Amino acid sequence: MEIYDIPRPEYPRPQFVRDKWMNLNGTWQFFMDMENTGRERKLFLTERFLKEIPQEILVPFCPESRLSGIGYTDFFPAVWYRRTVELGEDCLSGRTLLHFGAVNFHAVVWVNGQQAGEHSGGYASFSLDVTKLLHPGENELIVYAENNVRSRMQPCGKQALSRESQGTSYTRTTGIWQTVSVPQRLRRWCRTSRCWYSWRFGAAAESRHRYSWMGKPSAKAPYRSWAGRPS
Repeated sequence: MEIYDIPRPEYPRPQFVRDKWMNLNGTWQFFMDMENTGRERKLFLTERFLKEIPQEILVPFCPESRLSGIGYTDFFPAVWYRRTVELGEDCLSGRTLLHFGAVNFHAVVWVNGQQAGEHSGGYASFSLDVTKLLHPGENELIVYAENNVRSRMQPCGKQALSRESQGTSYTRTTGIWQTVSVPQRLRRWCRTSRCWYSWRFGAAAESRHRYSWMGKPSAKAPYRSWAGRPS
């Protein structure tokens, strides 16, 4: 898929733009798990997933949206996604993360048949360090997402508890609904950043960055600071 065919091709975190990264938006295989039994049936295994005759979906649009190519607005408790990614030796020289802008609500991720991690929360981004699970050549990603707004056991915001949108409540957003990407990092990278803004100068007066080494927080020098006036 060419870059101009990828929806939302821009880097999803403008404060931390990287030269080496891969946008995984685009066409994924997709399956609606109406009975939410996919984990019991081990759909995270390639051959079992493909037996379900999956549809195609355009990520990062949710299946309720017509932009996704699905446009299904009734209730369904869980969904599954699958795609493959081709990686070269140069892509695996540092630390490789799988970054999700947002998945609603509870997500579980498998890479090459092994569980890479899981995350709960439909509004926050999350990253998984998948360096040890990848290899040169074709790699498989499978994502499971469960979203049961009517359980009242998860935040649902203004997502409608009825089938149709009504009043200030709108049709639900299930599964992946923000950019999926693979940022490549060196062995040492900036993990978090804090900025203090000056009302007088109208710009950052001081910036502090916390670093990680090989995926672990640096204990010797947790912060490095820069302070000064904007030119």
